[in-house]
Amino acid sequence: MKFADRKDAGMRLAKALARYDSDDAVIYALPRGGVITAQEVAKQLELPLALVIARKIGHPDNEEYAVCAVTEEGEPVCDTHESHAVDPAWLTNAIARERKEAKRRRLAYDGPDIPATGKIAIIVDDGIATGLTMRSDTRASPRIAKRTHRRRARSTAGGSRLVGA
Repeated sequence: MKFADRKDAGMRLAKALARYDSDDAVIYALPRGGVITAQEVAKQLELPLALVIARKIGHPDNEEYAVCAVTEEGEPVCDTHESHAVDPAWLTNAIARERKEAKRRRLAYDGPDIPATGKIAIIVDDGIATGLTMRSDTRASPRIAKRTHRRRARSTAGGSRLVGA
């Protein structure tokens, strides 16, 4: 499925998620790219929208390739093979740096903090490469991890396809 842009992806994703149009669901956006898509999903389904901040720990030789991902709190989620192949001191510093940045962004974005306890958490991003940032959100973020239901929705924009709902 091709999308014109992130808004178009959000409208189409909302249609695929129509069964979650209820008071027991919340949309979580991954800044920055996932916000536009998630805003459209939340608008179409009339659901609350909150942010979950995850930061990719890029490989030292290729920043776009994730070794780990971390949220403001909780344990990092790592690709075991890749994380063992990099210098442990470098990885420790990178995790601390990205966690600090996640905390800074949380304060800067100043969005509502909507706990997912007892709700269906729908996490939206504009694309997934290794999946580590998405997994870090579902496992490490206290906003998401304490929920009783786990559902993930993913979309990719910019001429890609819907990869899951």
